[in-house]
Amino acid sequence: MNEELINNSIFITNLKLNRKIKRILSTINITHDQFIILNVLYQSKKSTLKNIQKETGLDPATSCGIVRRLEKTKLIYKINDISDKRKKILSLTEKGETIFKTGLAILKEFNEYIISNFNENEISDFKRYLKRTEKLTNI
Repeated sequence: MNEELINNSIFITNLKLNRKIKRILSTINITHDQFIILNVLYQSKKSTLKNIQKETGLDPATSCGIVRRLEKTKLIYKINDISDKRKKILSLTEKGETIFKTGLAILKEFNEYIISNFNENEISDFKRYLKRTEKLTNI
């Protein structure tokens, strides 16, 4: 019996999706991880590095490097927290917000292309299966 492991299918699909997303976002000169951090900041308007790490699941070394590069390219800025000078508050610059919105629009087009190949029930089932699988991996 030629049994395919579900984790292999998930891994390969994830790899292909990430490659496509990487190509899409390279047109606006950002990485997928940078986009994810910009998304957190866009949704929350401001955040600490620790909160970004919690929201994204990125490890401290990776997130620090990404934040440094985003600052260098003037997509985000850092200010001291009024209540605790040791904390830094991160926010999007105007340029960062523009880049994020452009990336979001492009990724929404790609998302529409993907979901246009499925009916509503399939999409609903798929989301439910993904959530269940995600819960199972939080061991």
